[in-house]
Amino acid sequence: MAQAILKLANDATSRHEMGRAAQRHIRSLADPVKSLSRLELALQWVKQRCDNPFAAEDLKNAKATAAYLDAQQFGHTLGEQLALRPFYWRVRFHQLRSALRSRFLFPRAELSSTMNIRASYRL
Repeated sequence: MAQAILKLANDATSRHEMGRAAQRHIRSLADPVKSLSRLELALQWVKQRCDNPFAAEDLKNAKATAAYLDAQQFGHTLGEQLALRPFYWRVRFHQLRSALRSRFLFPRAELSSTMNIRASYRL
């Protein structure tokens, strides 16, 4: 990996070609004109209460994109994963702790009565 980075650092032509290839790839995946026209058509079909003829294709593309992003969210190398995973699990732990606190420390009945009392003070 280090040799490939050094090769790119020393070769301006390869860097520019790699950058142009990346731009073409991203533009092919997220063409704004195509995306906006698909969105506009979908909204028109909703307005007319018709089925979206591209729904199956859009769902397939969305699932493929989600699978790709899930696979890449923690990076490619062990070093990238070690840097990204702890933060992910820290956030998930915080969400779990907040959910448990709200469920066990403030049961729904008490929470709603507390909210009603607070709302009455505002009036």
